[in-house]
Amino acid sequence: MQTKIILATALLLLALIETASATTYYLDAVNGNDSYPGTSDQPWKNLSKAQENAKEGDTVFLKTGNYGSFTDYKNRTGWVTYKAAPDHTPVLTYIRLGTYPNTYNVYLQFEGITVTPGDDNNRAVQAYKSNYIKLIDMTFIGPGYEETNQSAASWLYHSNNVTIDNCRIYGKNGGPESSFRYGIYGRSRDDGVE
Repeated sequence: MQTKIILATALLLLALIETASATTYYLDAVNGNDSYPGTSDQPWKNLSKAQENAKEGDTVFLKTGNYGSFTDYKNRTGWVTYKAAPDHTPVLTYIRLGTYPNTYNVYLQFEGITVTPGDDNNRAVQAYKSNYIKLIDMTFIGPGYEETNQSAASWLYHSNNVTIDNCRIYGKNGGPESSFRYGIYGRSRDDGVE
């Protein structure tokens, strides 16, 4: 019995230490500066600065602005969250997770961010062999539907433990009918069977 109490206490202390070590960072694509400490009053400017510094358990708040593309292929054991700051509307042009041929446990959560692919890309989110992804309250604005293109709001290859919750898909011309060829495209086999 005493061993169980000691073990439970040790696990509780470990959880408290992990929670206490979580850091909150801020980005401002318009007024930020990468020489700043990444706080609410002195935010970083570039997404790459946050990606270099954010660790498991951390949250990065994005203020209004366009941050370009987000690419990640790191293995983690805990979540890193990229989230719109309250009353702000950040934009990404692309989220790409994973790269051939490896499998990654990326543990990334994106929340409240708009993704509008540029002219050089027709997918908002592309995950290749990337596990543990959460897309929460996101808005995907597509390049326009064309029968011949492979556009997708979320394009998932061999990816597991993916949560997509309360996301909106629109087209540049305003309606869902002008958005993407696929809303969510998933593929789990290499033999052409979907």
